[in-house]
Amino acid sequence: QWTAGRFDGGAQLTGADAIAVDGAGTNQTGNLTIEAWVRLDEFSDTWSSVFYKGNGDSGHRSYSLWVNNSGSLYLGTRDASGEQGAQTANGVMQLGVWTHVAAVIDRSTGQLRIVVNGEERATGAVRAGPAVTSAEPLLIGRNTETSSSYDFLRGMVDEVRLWNVARSTADIAATRRGIPANFHVV
Repeated sequence: QWTAGRFDGGAQLTGADAIAVDGAGTNQTGNLTIEAWVRLDEFSDTWSSVFYKGNGDSGHRSYSLWVNNSGSLYLGTRDASGEQGAQTANGVMQLGVWTHVAAVIDRSTGQLRIVVNGEERATGAVRAGPAVTSAEPLLIGRNTETSSSYDFLRGMVDEVRLWNVARSTADIAATRRGIPANFHVV
């Protein structure tokens, strides 16, 4: 459901709905940055996916960002050798608070980063090889895996951006409150 968001309008996710974005632009297997403003209404189950690109099997997640009911965030990506991830400390996500989150996969430098409100909050290692691919759409607010620990996101999402580059923390911080000058839709 479309409603007032952080800027202009945003998507209200009730726990029974999600957003699916299809197209070749979501099939990122190299460097990427995915970011958005998120406001959680409640924590549900153990994990809720903010972003999920995969085919419903944990062995085929290209990239994903999850929020835990402890308020931590987990960024994961999988290549032919397995899952690689980074997780923030508990409490970075608070209920009812608009929070800017960015997940960065930099295969060129071998680093995963989670940036929250313009500050790097977690890092991890990532291999240089490409992520597994998925023909399924990028999902915002849900995933297609079957687990009693997973649920839909309950809250709002606004200003989602997917980049085919690993943006620096400084660039993310500088542009999180508005559209970057060099931004264009292709």
